[in-house]
Amino acid sequence: MEMIGVKEDAKVVDITSGKGTCETLVEMSISCQLHQKDYYLYYFFLCHPGRTIVFCNSINCVRRLVNLFFLLQCEPLALHSEMAQKQRLRSLERFASNDKGILIATDVAARGLDITNIQHVIHYQVPRTAEVC
Repeated sequence: MEMIGVKEDAKVVDITSGKGTCETLVEMSISCQLHQKDYYLYYFFLCHPGRTIVFCNSINCVRRLVNLFFLLQCEPLALHSEMAQKQRLRSLERFASNDKGILIATDVAARGLDITNIQHVIHYQVPRTAEVC
């Protein structure tokens, strides 16, 4: 403890609660081939409508999925770091006002958003770091 500069009479304060996640949270994973991911995601949108955020690891992936699901008439919205702040806010407003909204985003949306009644959060690609989860 001395080597890292912690004093002998140091106190540790643990502010974490006994609960780590929401009691009503249901987690699941789908194992599939890479070329099947789009099919499963589309199937999920059809079978489980509701306000959904889909996280991707790259802006290119966000753009591809937004274009694909726009063609499939799912009306997705994009959110990534190359968008102007005004565009980001417009996407968030539209998403928050639509009970069946789909937001496809990079990790720029992983922190600091306060949108109520989100039914589904999907990691289309595995997050690069644990902090993004």
